[in-house]
Amino acid sequence: MEKETVAIFSFKGPATNDMTGGIEVYELELAKVLEKMGYNIEIFCGKDHDENSPDQEQISDNIRVRRYKAIFGFLPFALISMHLSFFFKHKKNINYLIENQSVIPMFTTLYKKSRLTIIHHITGKDYYRKQGKIKGSIGYYLEKFFLPKFYKKQSILTVSDHTKSQLVELGFNRDAVKVIPPVVNVKPSEIVFHPRENIISYIGRYTGLQGNKKIDHIIDVLPEIIDSVPDAKLIIAGSMKKEDELKKRVENLNLNEKVSFLGFISDEKKSEILAMSKVFASPSYQEGFGITYIESNINGTPVVGYKIPDLMTVTDSSGIMVEKDDKDSLKEAIITLLLDDEQWNLLSKGAYENADKYSSYRVKKALKLYLRNILDN
Repeated sequence: MEKETVAIFSFKGPATNDMTGGIEVYELELAKVLEKMGYNIEIFCGKDHDENSPDQEQISDNIRVRRYKAIFGFLPFALISMHLSFFFKHKKNINYLIENQSVIPMFTTLYKKSRLTIIHHITGKDYYRKQGKIKGSIGYYLEKFFLPKFYKKQSILTVSDHTKSQLVELGFNRDAVKVIPPVVNVKPSEIVFHPRENIISYIGRYTGLQGNKKIDHIIDVLPEIIDSVPDAKLIIAGSMKKEDELKKRVENLNLNEKVSFLGFISDEKKSEILAMSKVFASPSYQEGFGITYIESNINGTPVVGYKIPDLMTVTDSSGIMVEKDDKDSLKEAIITLLLDDEQWNLLSKGAYENADKYSSYRVKKALKLYLRNILDN
């Protein structure tokens, strides 16, 4: 019997470059689960103008990636090429269609073969802060009005109760929205650091001052942290579109000897850094799930960041979350964990326990059962 084929639409594809983030990782893990279930998978995705990845790539025996260039360098325009290629060349060979949604809706529900849409987070009025008035207006109104209209009857998969609540507020049926967190593949470091040095780390993306990841806030309070903890150091690693912006901030504050920029790193190196850190500091304005929180908890490292309503990835026993933009509280939380061994040990124990709830075995099993139900029906 010939294998059935599942197509996945996504603006960004897996393993494209060092800018791959949580949304692309979720997509790839879902594809791997489908592959183990006996399906072929075709991933249709966009390609940034400065991306060197091949237009087509076979990343496993049954998973193929097809990448489409962003017209005029604007990634959402790649959607036009993706739809044209799918409709005229590939639709007849596809049995089911899944949309892995980010940025804006991709309108795959126009096809009868559409079975599932994955929505990682709702951006809301944050579109204006991140994209400006014109682009922000397009994103905001597409999400607020077109998303409920075109996807209301669709099965929806999301990564957190936080996003589920946002979807229900937009008008989605609560029973139609399933929550399954991401697969966390980062393994605990094999190197044990005891005692740990007073290292603060951030690993993730940074897209500039208008982005959601506020690494600049950590840098801003670092001089005061060093006043209380003279041997404190900050390690910054990950995909940095505006790294020069951060380096200039560090230089202006005379922190060059206290801050290290490592760029994109492997999962093994990531675990090593998290395992040697006393604090994982990630103040963010918005998260669909916050996979780096769990990656740090896997290594027994407490998280310090900003509170996000209804996002329960970090519990009170695995980190300290403070009100958004409250830099003083952010600073005090970091200082507390660097100096108070009793508090740190308590939260480190809670971090291990919190991470255990998101074991890859449990998540993959839940994904398999859910996908089987969706595709069989």
